[in-house]
Amino acid sequence: MGSLRLTAALTSILLILFYKLWPQKDWVAWYWLFTVTLCLPFFFTYNLLASNLNTFSITSLWSAIFFVCLVLDTSAFYIVIFLGGFLGCLVYFLVFKNFNFNIDNLFSIISNLLASIVIIAIFSHNRARYDRERLRGARAITSMLAHELRTPLMAIGAGIQAFNKYLAELVRVYKIAHDEKLIPTSINPFKFKQIEKLIEDSEHQVNQAHNVISVISSGTELEFNISKSTVFSMANCLQTLINSYTSDEQKLIKLEVDSDFKLNTDAILLSHVFENLFRNAFYAIRQANKGNIRLFVTKEEQDGVVIFEDTALGISKPAQKRIFKPFYTNKDNRTSSGLGLYYCKQALEKIGASITVTSEEGKFTRFELHFKLKES
Repeated sequence: MGSLRLTAALTSILLILFYKLWPQKDWVAWYWLFTVTLCLPFFFTYNLLASNLNTFSITSLWSAIFFVCLVLDTSAFYIVIFLGGFLGCLVYFLVFKNFNFNIDNLFSIISNLLASIVIIAIFSHNRARYDRERLRGARAITSMLAHELRTPLMAIGAGIQAFNKYLAELVRVYKIAHDEKLIPTSINPFKFKQIEKLIEDSEHQVNQAHNVISVISSGTELEFNISKSTVFSMANCLQTLINSYTSDEQKLIKLEVDSDFKLNTDAILLSHVFENLFRNAFYAIRQANKGNIRLFVTKEEQDGVVIFEDTALGISKPAQKRIFKPFYTNKDNRTSSGLGLYYCKQALEKIGASITVTSEEGKFTRFELHFKLKES
């Protein structure tokens, strides 16, 4: 038993040393599962048999099972528990060559283990309910923020509209005063065009802010009401979104159009999906200090396809299986809700589209979006 305890301790120490690499490195995720299997179900099953089914060992095994439930999802939990338990029994047989236990005690232990599994199933249900409560809490917070943000946005929008309404008249009066030499200095006509462009851009940004607030508010409920469907070009939709970013960010983006296609759906909802993808890509590029973003628009049979790819950090295979789940994030949990890609998947499914991910760690992350095209 002493050598087994030492092996388990060394395995755990190595995991602590490698924790910063998780979940970026695939082998660390597998090593984590190996460590959990060795240190919990395997060790405590072997310890239970070696101690001749004493009460303390039984309690220790129950505690180990419960801890495994805390750190693993349901499928991984059952695999680790049964694999570790089986290997613990197998190693015991190979070492001691016998299995002389009181049958009544053995049946009692089995009954208690089954009861533990039932309790764990109930616990898993409660954990799912906890996630639903978190979603409900996020919905309440975003609703409050939406209300607080809309008021100043409406004031800004009203001011911009009023300025735009009287700008033409102000320019006309200025020109008359200038021609009559009532104004000693002149204004370059180019400045007027800049003002008009500034007003137009400001109106666009205010409207975009309102749209984002609306989408986020509905998105936390995962009840996407397609309030306004319009026919638009995918390439134009993407280009408009790209134009809203800073010049430095635009330099990182390359849009390629092989075969454009049109959709009849909520353009605002779709724009917010791509904003989430851009946000994640920009974050990865900053973290990796390298990379760029490539968008490729094409058609495949009856589908319109958009490939969104960045060449920054990449995503490990274990993480790829979880990124569309609510609250999962490989970013700093203090700055990320873990709802972005979950929202994207739900929103796309609402409009009859789909999203998949492929990635190679350290090289690229590629999202492929498929849109069903209606026959003309």
